[in-house]
Amino acid sequence: MKDKKLANIVPQNQEDEGIILSIIVPTWNIPSEIFKRCMNSIANLKNLSYEVLIMIDGDGQHDRYWAICQECFSSPERVKVIEIAHAGLNAVRNAGIKLSQGKWLFIVDADDAICVEGLTLALNALKGASDTVAYCTNHIEVFRSYSKRMMNYCEDERFNGVECCSRLMRCTYNMGQAWAKLFSRDFLITNHLYYDESLAFGEDCEFILRLAFKAEQNNVTFMGSPVFSYQYYRNADSSTKRFSEDYMNRYIRAFKIMNQDFKEAKWEPKEFDIFVAHVLMQLTVNYVFNANAGMTLKDHWHLYRKVRQIDEFACAIRNVHCTQMNSKSRSIVLMFWKLHLFLCLYAVSWFRHTQIRLGRKRWA
Repeated sequence: MKDKKLANIVPQNQEDEGIILSIIVPTWNIPSEIFKRCMNSIANLKNLSYEVLIMIDGDGQHDRYWAICQECFSSPERVKVIEIAHAGLNAVRNAGIKLSQGKWLFIVDADDAICVEGLTLALNALKGASDTVAYCTNHIEVFRSYSKRMMNYCEDERFNGVECCSRLMRCTYNMGQAWAKLFSRDFLITNHLYYDESLAFGEDCEFILRLAFKAEQNNVTFMGSPVFSYQYYRNADSSTKRFSEDYMNRYIRAFKIMNQDFKEAKWEPKEFDIFVAHVLMQLTVNYVFNANAGMTLKDHWHLYRKVRQIDEFACAIRNVHCTQMNSKSRSIVLMFWKLHLFLCLYAVSWFRHTQIRLGRKRWA
C-alpha cells in the first residue's frame, strides 16, 4: 500500500486490533543500499502481525522507496510508504505515531536495522504486561571495524516514572534515544505524547522525559536478557559530527523546554547537572573543537570561553563529580574542563575526530 503527501494527520482509530507491532521508519534522502539493509532486517520478522510505516520527510523519492519495499517484503501489503511535506524528523515521527495501528510502536532510523531475536523476545515478554507503557531493549553499536554490545541489566527490571527520569538524567545506556524501545500506542495517543517539533537536538530525551512523568508505578521495563533488538550504525558523516554554528543553541533550547517539563510535573531533578555534563562532552568534540569547522586555535579558544559562560554548563562543571560520568573518557574530559585545561581538551577532541574518520574503536 502507498499513499502520497498526507497532511493534517490526526490519530487514527485502530481498525485492525490484530496488528501487534507498528514499525515506524522516518527517512530522508537515504541511499538505496542502506535503506534496503534496514528493510531486509524488518522483513526477517516471522509469525508476527506487524505493519511498516515508511515516513518520508518530503524528499520526493516515494517511488524509489516503494520499489525497494516491494523487493524486500514477500507481503508488501503490510508496508505503507507515506510522504508528507518537508517538516523535519519529529514531524514525520509524529505522523507515524498517529497513523499507526499496532499495539506497540518501534521507531527505526532508516540507516539502522532491527535484530529479530531480541525484538521477538521483547514482544513475547510484553504479552502478559498490560500495565507496561515502555519496554527498553538492548542494542548493538556497529562501527566500521567492530561492534559494541550495549546491555541494560542482568534481568528484566521495572521502574516507575520518577526512577525512569532519574536514570534518563544520568544518561544510562540508550535511555535518551528513541530507538531500541517499544512504546504503547494507546498510552501515547491517550496522553497526547508526541515529539516536540521545535527541537532539533535533545528531542528524544525530552519526549521520554514526558512519557516517564505520565507513567505510574513500575510501568517502564528494561530488558535483562542478553539479546539485542536494534543495530545502530555509527556514521562518521552524521549531522551530529558536522559543525553547525547553531549546535549549542539547539541544546540550550532543549534544556529550557525540559526545565518547563520539570515545573509542570512538579519535579526537581537532582541529576539534571549530570545530564548537562554529558551534553557538554558532545559539545566538546562536535562544537567547541570540531575538526571540520576550519577554525584557528584562537577561534576554538573563543568558543571554549563562550561555553564556560553559559549558566547550565557552568553549573555542571562545578557540581558534577568526575565519577558520575558514564565512561572513563568522559570523566577525564570533565576533569579537563574543571581544571581549565584547554589544550588537553583540544588534543582529546582531535584524537576523537581521528577515530571517527578512520572508523576505529573508541577510547573507552
